[in-house]
Amino acid sequence: MKIRTVVNNGEKESITNKRISTILVLTLIVSLFASVSVYAASEIKIETEQGGYVTLSNIVKEVELIREDPQGSDKAYISDGAVTLKIVGDDPHPTINYYTDAEITDGFFVPAGESKSVEVTGNSVTLTEPGYYSGFVYFGGDFSFSSTATFVIQVVGEGDSANNSSNSSNDSEMVMTEFNLVDKNSGFTIKFPNYIKTQHVKGSHEES
Repeated sequence: MKIRTVVNNGEKESITNKRISTILVLTLIVSLFASVSVYAASEIKIETEQGGYVTLSNIVKEVELIREDPQGSDKAYISDGAVTLKIVGDDPHPTINYYTDAEITDGFFVPAGESKSVEVTGNSVTLTEPGYYSGFVYFGGDFSFSSTATFVIQVVGEGDSANNSSNSSNDSEMVMTEFNLVDKNSGFTIKFPNYIKTQHVKGSHEES
């Protein structure tokens, strides 16, 4: 005795659509995580109206600061390891101070203890010691706000996490958004940081 299972065209189409959706979702996940690994740490540029600028490598997070004086920075840049600082422009005058301990809280950078001057040679320096670096670079003969790039850099050492730094502002905490995979009843979800741009695309099959 032979038993035949009959599947109508609607069921076939629904099964095919769900298989295609699953493949597309898995492909998207792979590509997104590849993008996260590439862009999690990035190089940022601090520009001046005069035209000169400073670049910082390996930056994973930025924290807004309240500028208290012309030489102070309006942002703190958090790294996940050594930072290479490069200066590009005519007649630069760099000043960088290193602090082993400091706090970034309530929009203010509060250094603790004595500072140590960091020497810059050849318009480039790599900051490797964990701690805080506060400084500025002005271009031209005289210091002015329009010709000055300011910065506060936190270099996070091994065993610490830039996203879990106890001294970082609460505003810098990473926010995650949860998404359903395939459909809302699939039981599969994934979370992405909010800095990843996402878009909902309606599939050809209806969610139940």
